Amino acid sequence: MKVLVVEDTEDFRILLEDQLTVEGYEVISAINGKEGLEKAIQSPPDLIISDILMPKMDGFEFCRQIKTNPQLNIIPFIFYTATYTDARDEALAMSLGASRFVVKPQDPATLIKIISDVMSRVVEENHEPRLNNESFTYMHSDALMKKLEKKIQQLGAQKQQLRLITDALPAVITELDKDYRYLYVNKTFEDWFKLSRNKVSGKYMKDVIGKALFENAKPHMDKALSGEGVSFEEHVIFPDSVERDIFVRYVPSFDDDKNVTGLVSLVSDISERKALEKEKERLREQLHQSQKMDALGKLTGGIAHDFNNMLGIILGYAELLESALGDQPHLARYAHQIFHAGERGASLTQKLLAFSQPKASAENHLNLNKFLRNQQHMLEKLLTARIKLTFDLAENLWPVYLNNNDLENAVLNISINAMHAMETNGQLSIQTRNVSLDETEASILQVKSGDYVLLSITDTGGGMNETTKEKIFNPFFSTKGDKGTGLGLSQVYGFIECTNSAIKVNSEVGHGTQMSLYFPRHYENSSNEKPKANNNTVNYKGSETILLVDDEAALLELTHEILTQHGFNIVTAENAEQALEILDNMPVDLLITDIIMPGMGGYQLASIVREKYPKLKIQMISGFSGDQNTDIINKSLDQNLLYKPLGSQDLLKRIRELFDEQ
Repeated sequence: MKVLVVEDTEDFRILLEDQLTVEGYEVISAINGKEGLEKAIQSPPDLIISDILMPKMDGFEFCRQIKTNPQLNIIPFIFYTATYTDARDEALAMSLGASRFVVKPQDPATLIKIISDVMSRVVEENHEPRLNNESFTYMHSDALMKKLEKKIQQLGAQKQQLRLITDALPAVITELDKDYRYLYVNKTFEDWFKLSRNKVSGKYMKDVIGKALFENAKPHMDKALSGEGVSFEEHVIFPDSVERDIFVRYVPSFDDDKNVTGLVSLVSDISERKALEKEKERLREQLHQSQKMDALGKLTGGIAHDFNNMLGIILGYAELLESALGDQPHLARYAHQIFHAGERGASLTQKLLAFSQPKASAENHLNLNKFLRNQQHMLEKLLTARIKLTFDLAENLWPVYLNNNDLENAVLNISINAMHAMETNGQLSIQTRNVSLDETEASILQVKSGDYVLLSITDTGGGMNETTKEKIFNPFFSTKGDKGTGLGLSQVYGFIECTNSAIKVNSEVGHGTQMSLYFPRHYENSSNEKPKANNNTVNYKGSETILLVDDEAALLELTHEILTQHGFNIVTAENAEQALEILDNMPVDLLITDIIMPGMGGYQLASIVREKYPKLKIQMISGFSGDQNTDIINKSLDQNLLYKPLGSQDLLKRIRELFDEQ
């Protein structure tokens, strides 16, 4: 049937159109009574649904025009409005000839039932609406029977068309009577349950889908059979053991006397949507975890900055004290022990900085065996007494050129993963070898052929299947649940990629895991090896004027003492503002400034100094630079940054290099 919808609110008009279209009605619409009247005259509908308050012509006037038009007055007219205030509005509507007066909002099922009631009444009164421009005419019984026969034929064709449509839908559609016997199932039902519809028709639902599924669905179906539509989602295991997340909708069906005769069900597979929702939730958790890691990195950097300031004071004065006590070896040894403890603290902060700022240390010439022996004590503590650590280190191992902190992080991450994979009495074996890869072997590892140093770390844990092996280097992938972040091995992979190295994973379920890291051999005459200065020929003394800027007063005093002893003229400032004032009033040869200070930071100060005093040399020092660097600063400042705690010889060497530069 054709329905004319007259509604000036666009969103509600579209909603009403969609509801009617889904139910099989042909819908035309208008935005006010004037336009609706024109469309009704042009092509008379079978039913009119109209709002009341509308521009140009309201619903009451529109209804009056319809009911006074001899060609249109037979059309059922339903007022559907939100302006109802008292009985007078409804009384006026009914006096104009309206069939029903309905107040918004109504759920779709109720609205469709109202429309069905109105149209049923038209048929009962033997009024048959024509679907063309002719007027509605009274039908005699013989003519009505012929019309009904034609309608039945049309319905048969429509039923076949409806079956084709339902068979094409990727959802299970069934019709059941009140005793839960199947009256109709579509093709998707056949596919899901591997049953022909001919074998299903007339059978009880419980006998077809099984008692478990039936008992699970029965409470919802009972509610639908009481006359109320039901919708819900759940996770179900079907008889063929396939698990699906499904959306279920049960709708009651009625006879002519409005009695419930059964129900129609629609079951959609929403497993993909649910999987996407879970993936989104997982990504949200990963983002949250990443943000926590970022915050932890910033916190770690801040702690390292303050701690490095304190360590710098301890190391500096311990070094001065040891030098001053040269004629008292017993006391000098005490000072040396203080210095040694400070160095251990500095090593710890370097680990913190490696976590929060990867560039804390540069690549250097490295003996892998020596590195591993230095790490042995820490690894044994990490693995605890339940896991035995064994070393098998090759003699005459070739040198490598790596970032010490990155290598340490890689070994620790692999060892921690191995520890979690092993039960009591496990064993972690670390082996080094010199290996030469030919073209074929190198191609498999995706590196160049040549000489490599092999570092193998093998555990006696539960091993991994192929699926897990493919994912272990993915960021945030973890087999440890809440105990892991999924970032450890991804960092290892990033380190391997950056050093033109390779990593190979061998693992079988129940037989442990071996991770083999291939590092390129470093040759002594390699161009990337930094030349070593001959300390015997370098004179660290000088007479230049140096401006020191640091908010740590004790560290400022220490550095002043060290540089003064070597002949330099030292001026100090506790903040950037003081430093700029000093520069305005006296010549300075070198500015040495901390980065993180209250108010104006070191990089800001350097930017101003570069603009006002372009010939002044600048050296940045910090326990942690964070992300305060800006693009306007010369990159060399960032590249030549010195990290606290800084030994006096390293500082003096860098100062001498700056003054000796052309």
